[in-house]
Amino acid sequence: MSSKLFLFDLDGTLLSVKNHRMRHIVDESLKSVGLHHEIHREKKFSGRTDHDIFQTYLNSEMKHRYNQLKVKYIELMQSELKHEDVDLLDGAHEVANWITQKQIHWGLLTGNYEITGKLKVQNAGFPLKASFGIFGDGFLDRTQMAAQAVNKAKLHFSFEFSPDSIVIIGDTPNDIRCAKENNYLSVAVATGGFTKANLAEYKPDYLIESLHELPYLFS
Repeated sequence: MSSKLFLFDLDGTLLSVKNHRMRHIVDESLKSVGLHHEIHREKKFSGRTDHDIFQTYLNSEMKHRYNQLKVKYIELMQSELKHEDVDLLDGAHEVANWITQKQIHWGLLTGNYEITGKLKVQNAGFPLKASFGIFGDGFLDRTQMAAQAVNKAKLHFSFEFSPDSIVIIGDTPNDIRCAKENNYLSVAVATGGFTKANLAEYKPDYLIESLHELPYLFS
């Protein structure tokens, strides 16, 4: 069994949700609290938590509507997100096989709300169930999430992971930043909205084209 801990982002790393479906769900969620349905076109989602994203839609006079907005978004995701809306990204199946064969310690580190993150994984058909994870409920910053994910992993696996044995895998500069700020290893994968050249500017420890390459980095 590997002594390393691998923490995976979801969107843009393990899976991808079709843009038209997400646009529709976010549109309808915003309209439910009286916001213009196209306001989210100006927002950048990549690498942020759902808690952060939805909070920024609301000005000081509307902050009290946050829970209503969150509940509506979750309801719409549960009722409208279908299997055909979510795709596993290149290398996801190979990573699942590697995790199983090598008995890898792993979990999820994603900005999604827990309910919707698990729903995406289910609809994508990822063959493994994560034994633990940290989700974006209540977090504005990904760096804090990483530290809590490691604490949760230590309890779950009854194993003390050193900082240089913890690996954050994600597709955005924020994933790289949260690894660096916690003194963990970063693997940037160019399967989301950033190219390898974009990601290289943030100096990840490893930079790969797709998850196909991940097992070879740590064989």
